[in-house]
Formats: sequence, C-alpha cells, structure tokens
Amino acid sequence: MSGQHVDSFIGKGTLADIRARALRLSKLNDCLFRQLPLSINTEIKLVNIDAYERAIIHVRRGEWATHVRMCQGMILATLKSCGLDTLNGVVIRNRPLQGLTGGYATPKQNRRPMSNSARELVAALASSVPDERLAQSLRRLARKH
Repeated sequence: MSGQHVDSFIGKGTLADIRARALRLSKLNDCLFRQLPLSINTEIKLVNIDAYERAIIHVRRGEWATHVRMCQGMILATLKSCGLDTLNGVVIRNRPLQGLTGGYATPKQNRRPMSNSARELVAALASSVPDERLAQSLRRLARKH
C-alpha cells in the first residue's frame, strides 16, 4: 500500500480522530519534556486526557511516584502553558512505561534450564498424580523447550 493511499485511508472517520489524538498527546509529551526539570521529565509520560479534563500521567518507577505527585502543580501549569487551558487536574499513576516507549523496556527474565534428573522426577510424578490436568501440566514442565 502506498504512503498516499494510507494517508487518504487514515485521513477519514474514526481513524483520523485516533491519529489526531495520538499526535496531540505526542506534542504535549514533547512540551512537558522540554519544560519540566530534568529530575522528573524522563520519569513521566502523559498518556491521556480523560473525560473530566484531567491529565493522566504514568510514572516510570514506583520510587518516583511521590516526587512526581509533589510536582502536580508544576505539571498542571506546564500543560496549561502548552495549550490545555481547560485542564482541571493531574492524575499520577504508578505504571511501568515499557509498552509506551522503546527506551524503557526491561530485560527479559532469564530461564534456568532444568536438569535431566529433575525432568525425570517431574515426569515420574506426573504419572502418579490422579488429577489429569495437574498431570498434563507436570508433563509440559518436564519437556525440554
């Protein structure tokens, strides 16, 4: 699909509204990033403006939530200076930002391999368990991945 075709498809109806909202939130995030102090601008992300005209801010890590809550007035003033004159408040939520931007991704948990003797023990246990669902789970656990 060509770029012009995609733009003409997105430029109409509900998709256009979603695109406009995403672009607006992106611009507001850029504005927050430029105007807030370095101590908190990398720890937060504006994710929504709700139906009550409140800015929903997600905090990157829990240890920053209290600090960011103390800065709510500054965040509100910054967003109003960025063009949100009707904003009624700021809601701070402690949420990991890994799905929101690529830079915040946490490393995957390393899986330790199960030894062959442990596999044999789990498989033997699976054959002696009367509950079939538990036995199937134990057999899956005993398989090599």
